Amino acid sequence: MKCLIKYLFLGFLFLYSFETSAQDTSHDSNVNSKSLSFTILVNGDSIDNFVGTDKVYRLNLPYTTTKLPQISISNLSSNYKTEIINPVNLTGTDKERTAKIVVTSIENKVSTVYKLIFKVLPKLDLFLLIGQSNMAGRGTMTPQYLDTLTNTYLLSPTAGMIPATNPLNRYSTVRKDIKLQQVGPGYGFSKKLVITTGANIGLIVNARGATSINSWEKGHADQYYQKAVLRMKSAQKWGTLKAILWHQGEGDSKHPETYMKKLVDLAQNLRTDLNAPNLFFVAGELAYWRGAGSSSADFNTMIRTISQFIRNSDWVSAEGLTPLLDESDPHFDAKSQVILGERYADKVFKSCYTIQSPK
Repeated sequence: MKCLIKYLFLGFLFLYSFETSAQDTSHDSNVNSKSLSFTILVNGDSIDNFVGTDKVYRLNLPYTTTKLPQISISNLSSNYKTEIINPVNLTGTDKERTAKIVVTSIENKVSTVYKLIFKVLPKLDLFLLIGQSNMAGRGTMTPQYLDTLTNTYLLSPTAGMIPATNPLNRYSTVRKDIKLQQVGPGYGFSKKLVITTGANIGLIVNARGATSINSWEKGHADQYYQKAVLRMKSAQKWGTLKAILWHQGEGDSKHPETYMKKLVDLAQNLRTDLNAPNLFFVAGELAYWRGAGSSSADFNTMIRTISQFIRNSDWVSAEGLTPLLDESDPHFDAKSQVILGERYADKVFKSCYTIQSPK
């Protein structure tokens, strides 16, 4: 008798568990958003970093924006339908600047609501950062370098501008593995320039490690030049290009006698193709400690003469900076990358922001 009661009790628990589970499923009006896969388009371009499990996205628009954005959906399963509720005022409150996308199953069970909160950015001062590994950034990434940079934006793969965070070279179209992208001079540059000028700035970072200046020549098969120009042109709707920051030469330091001519051609081609004939161009010195047949001394002596060959140009010192690993390593450590970036900011401020007295 006791066994019978025991089995009846266990059977009851099983049925209760099954019915409760089935009941919960039948009343769940939210389809798992992980099963959703689709693309949100704003003015014809897919939004950056869209993940179906996230519900709120903040999207920036260029300073010239006057019309409400056109929002559409693509690649959504035929098992779902959508309703788009457009923002009403791009200069209003968060609520007024918010679009809603309601995704509903064909059985009319609401899956989820996505919110797009738009913001029209002010006109940005734009900077193109190109070169090899020290510009890409090899300084070790630690928590102190993971903050979001104030009033600084980074050009995304879809030509959007997103709040800038390290690694700044992650969207480079010519970079090496993402794990190699660490702290570069763009971090210290941005921080100091924003503090000094109060400007809102946009960074276009398109560097690649272990490259010769030959690979950066216009028309070269590696296409580093062409891809940098393409990204820079896509960014021009966000503001005005103020300067080019160049750091490269570790791969060419044995031949400083031929380097300047190639650098002159690079600067001239960039100015022509970006329609900025007097664009400021600033180059950086190499690590002072390099030896063993690849000494930086002669190269740095040559770089210091840049203004004699390229008008409206300058150079940045690497004096006092320290290596990432040891003196066999051409890379600057993170602290030195910040200092180097601040030195770039000083030169850009002097050339691009300081009011020059008429001669």
